[in-house]
Amino acid sequence: MFPWLFPYGSGGIGTVNETLSDSEHICHLLLYHDKHFQVDPEFSLIVFNHITIKSSTIRSHLIVNNKKFPEIQNRLLSISPSALESLSIKLKNDSSAAPINDEEKECYHLLKDLDLVAWKVKGSITNKKKQRSEINSLIDHWGSPSWYITIAPADIKHPICVYLADESCNDKFTPAVYTASEQAKMVINNPVAHAQFFHYFVTLFLREILGINSEHEGWFGHPVAHYATVEQ
Repeated sequence: MFPWLFPYGSGGIGTVNETLSDSEHICHLLLYHDKHFQVDPEFSLIVFNHITIKSSTIRSHLIVNNKKFPEIQNRLLSISPSALESLSIKLKNDSSAAPINDEEKECYHLLKDLDLVAWKVKGSITNKKKQRSEINSLIDHWGSPSWYITIAPADIKHPICVYLADESCNDKFTPAVYTASEQAKMVINNPVAHAQFFHYFVTLFLREILGINSEHEGWFGHPVAHYATVEQ
């Protein structure tokens, strides 16, 4: 995979020292000094899908009601694989498709009794439920939050993001002057620069404006708790 990025056939994902995880290896490649991994139009998307699928496969499991376990076990063994395959194709084409025979109704009934647990998989429904539980726990302990703040940094217009996306940049911050279309194209073609800028901007806001993990008090006083998340 990616012969244009690994022309000698070595150094690819999963082919290096086993002590280095795939996520750490990908981060290392995406921060490579000449940025050719960052600006590749396919690498970031494919490795993200690879990590997500691997994580959901390894860290996901099914849970059922304890009282229904023997019943569901028997239904799992007796359900028709062809009906499941037919139903999956039907739902892929139309997510609101209704069952048309008894076998498909049994599949729906089984899916209703099964719950997929994948709280360690980012973006999964269970992960969002976990975040909601954490927020509810904070509210239960500290009370309702005083502030709700939404941040949407203008990445394509910010000189730091443009600097991070610029392939000709060096360790010294010397931002060049580009047109609006050149800036937008530069940032769009480099999602890693966008992520770095977003992380830096939000961390700076939490530390300097809100006083979180900082020696000084924030603009709105001393925060006893906070919860930050991103849209998924």
